[in-house]
Amino acid sequence: AALREELALGPCPSYHYLAMSGCTEVPGRNEVKELREMDEAFDALGFKECKHDIYRLCAAILHLGNVTFVQGNQGVDSSSIAEGSKAALSAAARLFGCTDDSLRMAITFRTASFGKGSAIHIPLTMEAAADMRDAVCKAVFDRLFDFLVLTCNHSLFKGDGDMHIGLLDIFGHVPQHSNRSRCILVIYPLNVTPNTHDEAIIPLP
Repeated sequence: AALREELALGPCPSYHYLAMSGCTEVPGRNEVKELREMDEAFDALGFKECKHDIYRLCAAILHLGNVTFVQGNQGVDSSSIAEGSKAALSAAARLFGCTDDSLRMAITFRTASFGKGSAIHIPLTMEAAADMRDAVCKAVFDRLFDFLVLTCNHSLFKGDGDMHIGLLDIFGHVPQHSNRSRCILVIYPLNVTPNTHDEAIIPLP
């Protein structure tokens, strides 16, 4: 409860990134128990000193994903933070460790450099600002994920050699109800030729 309050987290469906799938609850899952187990795993894997920062970054991403935009004072080619999402921007900025204004500038303007030390800020349209918001969230998540995998590798493997964690993502998956033809074209070859797929993606010595 204390952590939730510090991170200003609300119900799962209230976050745009989590609600996009339309499924925010899985029957039979004890998420409180799973969170406790994950927290203990963080301690065991060498994240004890930084796990709080991991939680903060994940929460910041959720808050930033809730930021929406309206047309700015400079017309259709500019944007500003919608009044109803300024609280989400403030929460994200606090968790990222920056000011509200610096985060606002980062997602509603782009910077163009000219000459030595000269730069101008060019406003982004509402659509471009939304894309920038998502790009910032993706970049933070991407760096956080790389950090997690790297730290796990260092913690789990203490010997010599080139052993490491590997993740296999079967690219091209499509929900069957949305595009049956594409689903058949993608999934069927992977099922009938799994060894060929594995050898192509993960060459063995």
